[in-house]
Amino acid sequence: MGKRLISVLLLCSVLSLCFSVNTGIASAEEDNSVIWTYDDDTKTIIFYGNGAVGDNRTLYEEGSYQPMWYQYKNATEHIVFEDGITYIGTGAFYCFTNLKTVTMTDSVRGIGAWAFRYCLELEKIDLSKNITVIGEAAFDSCELLKDIKLPQKLKLAGSFSNCLNLKSIDLPDSVKWTQPELLSMCRELKSVKLPKRMKKINRFDFSDTEKLRKLKIPESVKSVCMSAFIGSGLKVIDLPKNVVTIKNGNLGQNVFSGREQPYRNKRLRKIILRSEKIKTIQKRSFSGLSKNVTILVPKSCIKKYSEMLYKSGMSRKNKVRAIK
Repeated sequence: MGKRLISVLLLCSVLSLCFSVNTGIASAEEDNSVIWTYDDDTKTIIFYGNGAVGDNRTLYEEGSYQPMWYQYKNATEHIVFEDGITYIGTGAFYCFTNLKTVTMTDSVRGIGAWAFRYCLELEKIDLSKNITVIGEAAFDSCELLKDIKLPQKLKLAGSFSNCLNLKSIDLPDSVKWTQPELLSMCRELKSVKLPKRMKKINRFDFSDTEKLRKLKIPESVKSVCMSAFIGSGLKVIDLPKNVVTIKNGNLGQNVFSGREQPYRNKRLRKIILRSEKIKTIQKRSFSGLSKNVTILVPKSCIKKYSEMLYKSGMSRKNKVRAIK
């Protein structure tokens, strides 16, 4: 055991004698000196020291033990990360179902996958302005979260799927990659700003967002999964001029209909393909569209795209017309 870890253990012992709080080590790594305390009166866990808050390894490593602070999983309502905390580990607060607020300083630079997933009561989180990575599904199923201000240095954004009360989100232009199902099942979502350098629209990114009426897809996007729009409230799906590939994204099934996915895009009337560079349209990407939906394409591509669309399985009831 390293000298630094021994010092931390001694400090924990002193703290437990001096205060009516419960104290422990927040990481097993010897180069960390992160300590946590739990206050019964305020139902708050505070992390302080220097380094990373450790992972909940039970989520990915058989035989592992949950972090010590998990004994307060059902009681904790607030979490505070003091200055010096640099990273929040994978699944660190997974299923803290009564957690209401999270506060952190700008020393935090990253949040691991599933870190706050299924925090069903989480209403407010103040993120560090220096975070560059939010891991996969880090905030999935935070059902009471209405808004979240993302830092301007963010490069990777994990999904916010099933955040049922999220009304708007602004992804900064620094974001280069996003996880699939980015905003799926965000049923109150009305406003989305996507980053200018975004390259892909992934599977189910905006599925089941029936209150979403407008979506501006950045010109930088080259690949689109049509399953991204299943069950959205969009009247127009407008794909920009640099799109090269249109994918299905629905496990090869009809995107807009099927036994397990009845037609739910009731408002949809137009799909605009502005690109003259489209090379592939995956099968069933446009299958099941209402007969009220028209496909608009560049005049120079009507014949070529009509053949590609109908060959992919789109009904001939859906007309292909030139963009005016």
